[in-house]
Amino acid sequence: MIYIENLTFDKQLSVLKYLSKIEELEMIIWLFPESKIRSICGINLAPRNLIEGESVTTYDDGYVTHKTKRLKVTVDLLDKIQNAKEKIFSDCDSLVLYRPKHKQWMSCLITNENIVMVNDDSLFTMMTNQGFNATLTAPNWW
Repeated sequence: MIYIENLTFDKQLSVLKYLSKIEELEMIIWLFPESKIRSICGINLAPRNLIEGESVTTYDDGYVTHKTKRLKVTVDLLDKIQNAKEKIFSDCDSLVLYRPKHKQWMSCLITNENIVMVNDDSLFTMMTNQGFNATLTAPNWW
């Protein structure tokens, strides 16, 4: 597992942008359990029973939070997310990337933890070469 701690949301999004440039990726936006919204960034939420990929965050008693359908990661989508930063932080648990046709997550940005994780150690050198503060060791607080 690669851990990237960044101070700003823009830096966190730049990791997702970089990953989406090196391969085709899809995203599910997962909400906090207490969120009452029914759309985010102009995207309607998916039915709760639609499971298109695993979530990164787990909750007591197996509660599954609301989320979007899988979305193709595009510059337009990432711009919408960047422009909705306040809403993302208030309502979204995580922005999770998946490789097409894979249920296991590939990378995630956990909004309230200020961290991006990449579930593919083979990308470590590429990430550090791009200037990301990446480590293979989980932060002490994790």
